[in-house]
Amino acid sequence: MTSLSLHSCINTEIVGGVVNTDYALGGTRDDREERESVPQNLHGLIIGVGGERVKELERQSGARICFETDPEPCMVLRGTPQQRARARLLAKNLVNAISEQTVEVPRHMWSAIIGQRGARIREMELGSGARMVLREEPDGTPVLAVHGTPEARKKALELASAVMERETQESFPLDPELAPLFVGRKGFTVKMLEEETDAWIRIERIPEPIMIIKGTAPQREKALSVAIVLEGTLQGIARDLGCNDIGEWEQRWEEDGESWEERVGNVIQAACKEWKDERIQQKKIERGLLFTG
Repeated sequence: MTSLSLHSCINTEIVGGVVNTDYALGGTRDDREERESVPQNLHGLIIGVGGERVKELERQSGARICFETDPEPCMVLRGTPQQRARARLLAKNLVNAISEQTVEVPRHMWSAIIGQRGARIREMELGSGARMVLREEPDGTPVLAVHGTPEARKKALELASAVMERETQESFPLDPELAPLFVGRKGFTVKMLEEETDAWIRIERIPEPIMIIKGTAPQREKALSVAIVLEGTLQGIARDLGCNDIGEWEQRWEEDGESWEERVGNVIQAACKEWKDERIQQKKIERGLLFTG
């Protein structure tokens, strides 16, 4: 194999960051370099996210390590014979421990996993130590492929699941007459629903009025519960505040905004408290701390 300068390894591109593996040549007779044939698809796995794995291999072996692809994919080891042998063994054990695990991820979730300019997937890689790739299988199934040790893969999948759960959405059909009240003047009702439930909420009018709710399962459950209570009380609030017709609500709210916001706010907060109390009671029943009958 043709010998290449280790300077050819400067700023090796890897998923999740750039590793500077530029080590000066020179040293004693025993301080030499050798090249170990390693398939290119394993380079990123051995380097690790942010170069953490290769740094640990260097620390444990005392050897200097970088990777080359021309003329053949290989791992370049520099150090004493003992250091190079130790580095080869550690790299082999690492490759044997690292494997791939795939989970199906719907294509509409890919953007949530990747994040703006890839920021979210890089953050998950750094947090888990695993390499994460979204791809299509030969049969067309969209998957998230996770490469790493069992512990790293488990952490990466937990992080990805949390992202997907937050992006899961449910819908709540709205009465066309009540839809404007669910928005409220300057978005008051929607904003308060989001503040009190921690869910992401949007009201759509076309083709039919509907409330879109995103968040974790408890957040979505809470928002839906509050929306049901609110739906049953908004019309009554409008009438109490002098609206004989729902269509008059905007004018009335403009004239007496404080009363509207106080009434709507009280309903939302009371519904949130009721939902919380019910969950606490249910947990006590599940734990055997409260008996029914």
